[in-house]
Amino acid sequence: MNNISVERIWQDQDFYEIRVTAQSEYMWATTDIYISDISDLADNLEVYPQNKPEYHWQAYENNHAGKNLSFRVFPKDKLGHLLVEVVIIVEDKMPADQYHCCFCIETEIGLLNSFGKRLHYINRPNIGTKVELNNLE
Repeated sequence: MNNISVERIWQDQDFYEIRVTAQSEYMWATTDIYISDISDLADNLEVYPQNKPEYHWQAYENNHAGKNLSFRVFPKDKLGHLLVEVVIIVEDKMPADQYHCCFCIETEIGLLNSFGKRLHYINRPNIGTKVELNNLE
């Protein structure tokens, strides 16, 4: 049940749109967000923890005023189990209306490193490319 999927759903010359779906035991959320490159996230997850016990990544749309997606990775225990905190913020049509969603996904170091390695495929200009955290296919 614990999973994060990232799919490339649209593209232009300078940026592309991804659909991120996160699912825990108790809830799930999906958001579509425009980004220009996912390499920073992919590179850091591929080598996590590499001397830092916590890693944080954010993607903003419209200079922090529209959609916001963030992941924070940190240890759950000393056995290699991790939590990925997923935060999704969507601003509705009214400027004061923002919707926040925050929950954690459970995973392991090996699965996270593999996910980071496979996230590089999202940068390739192929609509429909999809990568999942807790699925090694």
